[in-house]
Amino acid sequence: MKMMAPQPALQLGVFALACALTLAATHAMTRNAIAKNEAAHTAELLTAVMPHAAFLESALQTVADEELLFWQAVDADSISGIVIPVTATGGYSGDIELLVGINRQQTLTGVRVTKHRETPGLGDFIDERRGDWIHSFTALSLQNPTPPAWLVKKDGGHFDQFTGATITPRAIVKAVREALQYSQKHQAQLFSPAHQQDKP
Repeated sequence: MKMMAPQPALQLGVFALACALTLAATHAMTRNAIAKNEAAHTAELLTAVMPHAAFLESALQTVADEELLFWQAVDADSISGIVIPVTATGGYSGDIELLVGINRQQTLTGVRVTKHRETPGLGDFIDERRGDWIHSFTALSLQNPTPPAWLVKKDGGHFDQFTGATITPRAIVKAVREALQYSQKHQAQLFSPAHQQDKP
């Protein structure tokens, strides 16, 4: 008996199924790799904004009637610092995502940009890979400089702006100042160990 050749439609279906399975496997591997890279990048940024922390532990708490995911620098049973995710609104090209490190003395231990869409060659100098402007916040507080100086120099304040790009640094200075004010206002809760915060 003569065997019939496979129909073109069947061949196409088998090929499509093979391609779909290959794409699904590739997507799964890629997704895992991306997640792993993002976790490593976040860990690197956390270390940068809280460089002397013995251990950083994530905490999800309700602060001022809003749920906040942040990190606590745990040293023995006390909290020596916190890292807060902050969104700087009013950037030239949209919102700018930051991590802000603050120690128990309410002094900045570091600030890093995690996400932005600022113009290359102008506003992107907020990124550590493009310049060291973001380092200018380290060791500052609401008393150093004094509150009226928490502005860019163009507005009569302490902080440098970029040539041709004032909007971006202005937005970040405002966001970092507000993060310090938030930390100071809610210090008792933010700097309590997570197991204590959970108690009624």
